[in-house]
Amino acid sequence: AIRKVHQAKGQSKMAASNDNPVVNFLKKASDVTDRVALLLVTVYISIVTFLALIGITYRLMGNSISWSEELSRWFLIGIAFVGASVVLKRGAHVGVVFFLKLLKNKALIQYITVIANLLVLVTLVYFFWFGLLAALGSFRQMGGIIQIPMAYVKFNLPLGCFFMIVHMLYYTVGAATAKNGIDDYILSRSEE
Repeated sequence: AIRKVHQAKGQSKMAASNDNPVVNFLKKASDVTDRVALLLVTVYISIVTFLALIGITYRLMGNSISWSEELSRWFLIGIAFVGASVVLKRGAHVGVVFFLKLLKNKALIQYITVIANLLVLVTLVYFFWFGLLAALGSFRQMGGIIQIPMAYVKFNLPLGCFFMIVHMLYYTVGAATAKNGIDDYILSRSEE
């Protein structure tokens, strides 16, 4: 049973390979950004866990440190935005692929997938741009308790969007140029 799982994983990686050098480059870029995002989210989660333990310990001793709660909230924002790219890479966002599976025309499925991916890509570029502008404009806005510019917190939105844009470029170009099926380029991959 374990061999079958490893073989299935190997086949999945082989199925995702593409003869198009642009798609191969985008896949590598997507994989690298995924590793960076996963590392960043892991660090964020570790810091929030540590801060929560410190907060609990101080409360048990009869004290309270308010800065730990504010810092935890800031890192939770980072977990949400950067973590969204990790989830996107794994095809775990909520999506409705039921209707795609009903279609028999592979060209139509490919067309719908490319259009849907382009819409997501355009939305991400929009949020990236305006998130970047908001972050750059908030260097003079300080936190309520911790006197650090809010720009550092707000930079998590364009950072997460940047990671997702890299993934979406891979998914969109991959879906548009796929010859052997587009299952690897559909955003929401349900397990059946």
